[in-house]
Amino acid sequence: MNNSSSFKLSHRRIWISLGATIIAAIWLLSLIPHPPHIGFEGEDKVGHVVAYGVMMLWWSQILIRSRNHLIIAAAFVVMGILIEFVQRWTGWRTFEVADMIADAIGVALGWCIACTPAGSILVRFESAFLS
Repeated sequence: MNNSSSFKLSHRRIWISLGATIIAAIWLLSLIPHPPHIGFEGEDKVGHVVAYGVMMLWWSQILIRSRNHLIIAAAFVVMGILIEFVQRWTGWRTFEVADMIADAIGVALGWCIACTPAGSILVRFESAFLS
């Protein structure tokens, strides 16, 4: 469990709003016809891993109980699968099982990072800047 389990976030509504923005940004970037490109081989899969990892790490700090981590991890994996099906229906994006795998890897990495001292970054930020 991360260090944030013994602390309560004082600005929880802000963190939830920013977390919802992360989710919305992932949906938006997944469904627009021409997402931005960085310009290296495999950038798409790296983007999936990073996006889902950040999303999982973020929400792990807000919903700090281990049971909640399992629920949000499952929800984010399902979200990645659902997005792939929606992409197929758009006509301008493609369905890729490899993207689903990259999303799940990102969720797993985010969860693992949440179990380290990095998993309390929001609590630390509040202590340093918002107290």
